[in-house]
Amino acid sequence: MYSSGHIFYCNSTQILHHMKLYLCMAKMNFKVMKQYKFDMIVGALSTLLMQISSIIFLWTIFDNVKVFAGWTYSEVLLVYGIFTLCRGLNHIFFDNLWIIGKEFIRRGTFDILLVRPANELFQIAGQKIQIDGVGTFILGIAITKVAADGLDLKLGFANACLSFSGIFGGEYG
Repeated sequence: MYSSGHIFYCNSTQILHHMKLYLCMAKMNFKVMKQYKFDMIVGALSTLLMQISSIIFLWTIFDNVKVFAGWTYSEVLLVYGIFTLCRGLNHIFFDNLWIIGKEFIRRGTFDILLVRPANELFQIAGQKIQIDGVGTFILGIAITKVAADGLDLKLGFANACLSFSGIFGGEYG
């Protein structure tokens, strides 16, 4: 049996169970979003437009000034790409956590989560998945790749592990 509140002390079977459960929650969330197709399309386009306008802004600055306070365009683009990766992960996995007080505590519905066999925080995180986070994450990968190519960075195993931990660590900062 999966005890509530112990997601951090799971064995591999429990982790696999939670991954399947999260995938099921994501599918249900996507089906709900597909009910409002126009809203979903406008959200995706606005996210894409926001990212493109940010890159154009950076490009415009560095087109006129080659080095800005010691930073080159590729260096700033790398930082922006890593930030975009972190923000994309935040939107995918943790966007719903800010409503704990408003939705569950103030309205008195937190006890619904307590009687279910999954971790309460896991249930709250899985209730709302922002699909624009997937696009933001993919754009973050592309931006980071372009910036890394511009800086001639080679991603070996050690650097990949460090980058991976830094990006996932960026979620909690």
